[in-house]
Amino acid sequence: MGSHDPFKDDALFHENLFARGKSAYVTGKKADVPCILCAIRDGAKEIESRKLYQDAILFVILNAYPFNPGHLMIMPCRHVERWRDLTQDETVKIAEFIKKSQDVLEREFGCTSFNFGVNEGPFSGASIAHLHVQVIPRFKSELGFIDVVGKTRAMIYTLDQVHEKLKEKLA
Repeated sequence: MGSHDPFKDDALFHENLFARGKSAYVTGKKADVPCILCAIRDGAKEIESRKLYQDAILFVILNAYPFNPGHLMIMPCRHVERWRDLTQDETVKIAEFIKKSQDVLEREFGCTSFNFGVNEGPFSGASIAHLHVQVIPRFKSELGFIDVVGKTRAMIYTLDQVHEKLKEKLA
């Protein structure tokens, strides 16, 4: 008799869920641009993005590999790599937009909590040198450690659905 895996029998998903397109990111294949976020800011056609908002100071996109629906990245339009190099106007505008995004995400998705994050520098976990704030909606119904143990995560919205839902609301 073969070995029995009790976790496999009770698994919600018997196969892996795939993050389409993430293999290029994980293997280090990146767009041939000096800064992917500057390219998105400038509307580069070769970069797929879901920009939600842009003004003279900042822009907002959906994270391409979201932890939850509505996972946003808020960043200055100016290429800045360190938080302390932001101007006062940039700092204030980013902070204000974080608060605005909380209101919109709570209303649109019913999230109950948030994580905010800035990874600055190559040893912080930052994969992009253009400073950005991650805004991650959190939900009461999240499975938490089971997501990690089960090596899976269920997303109930596609990126396109989230983009459509938010694009007019953050203006």
